[in-house]
Amino acid sequence: AILVALTVLIIATGNIFVGFYAAFCIAMVVVWVMAIVPIQGWKLGIVENIALVMVPGLSVDYVAHLAEAYNSAKYDDREHRVIHMLAHSGISVLSGSCSTLLAGICLLMCKITFFTKFGIFLISCILFSLVWAIFAFPSILCLIGPRGTQGDWHYLIHPGLQREDSNVNIRLSGSIQPTMVMLDQRHSKQEELARRKSGGSTN
Repeated sequence: AILVALTVLIIATGNIFVGFYAAFCIAMVVVWVMAIVPIQGWKLGIVENIALVMVPGLSVDYVAHLAEAYNSAKYDDREHRVIHMLAHSGISVLSGSCSTLLAGICLLMCKITFFTKFGIFLISCILFSLVWAIFAFPSILCLIGPRGTQGDWHYLIHPGLQREDSNVNIRLSGSIQPTMVMLDQRHSKQEELARRKSGGSTN
């Protein structure tokens, strides 16, 4: 299931590194949920196996949305892309998890063991997925996330299919150019004043 999620994330996000980081977060969520079994004193039975099989599918949603938002950002540096990612999809991820958590709380009120165990697995999976998606995944991207077109597999296949970041470059160049002109004008004025002072002192 992790390999399938890795393949889908690489294809969906269009970036090899982002896909690997997202798959790593999903794998850690699976490990954390598996740790619930010995913590609760359970043994691997039918209920536990059914719930553990569903964990990768339940946890991939949050990281996948953030990964896609990171790679579609119109910036090249990591920090601004992470900010864009959290602003674009962070609230949606939190809102989507609330309904699933409410469903898990309702399952805890049941008297049948199957539903109570499934509710514990569901709540644990959602909470762990939020921790890795909101805290761990952005931290990983801030430290070792791709910059610009690094890891974009479609760019490796054909350079013309790179991210559309030309608008950002145009905006940046348009904002930098007037500033450089103003600095040059100020520098020329200072040189002219210095020449006048030197000429007046010699006279």
